[in-house]
Amino acid sequence: MRPISLLFCSIAVCSATMAREVPTVDYRAEVKDGDALIGIECHKRNKTLEVVAIDSGNSPGRRMDVWQAWDLLVFDQKTSMLLKKLAVQRSCKLGDDTFKVRLEGVPGNSNAQGRCGAFATAHATVWRNGRKVYDADLAECSGEKNIATLRFVPGLDAPKVTLAPPI
Repeated sequence: MRPISLLFCSIAVCSATMAREVPTVDYRAEVKDGDALIGIECHKRNKTLEVVAIDSGNSPGRRMDVWQAWDLLVFDQKTSMLLKKLAVQRSCKLGDDTFKVRLEGVPGNSNAQGRCGAFATAHATVWRNGRKVYDADLAECSGEKNIATLRFVPGLDAPKVTLAPPI
């Protein structure tokens, strides 16, 4: 009887440590220098879906689900090496369309001490009615072609892309 209860405890502990919830950030919080926030807004009245990269010069200013890109990455505290990437997912029904958005952490470098190691963003994958309509990183370490907003509207498969000003 004892080995069974030990096995049960070890599975329970293992499940609790492996199932890490990625915390959201209050959309009203002040965006500090160095923050790399990613937001999703499902706007039912306008029938639009927006995926927004938020930095110190680009506060959301409206209600949306927001995550810190760094919370989507797990680094080893001793070696500074990437251990794993985490992801968050949201679904959104807009008129006749059902969207699914998946954001996965993207490090600037798998070694946080290496070139671009202080950079983090997210990879966005968006499905509309089960069909993939967007699949790319929102930013790159060089700061060229970083996306500020992806806006999906009724009738168009491709999003309207707004680029962030170059760094």
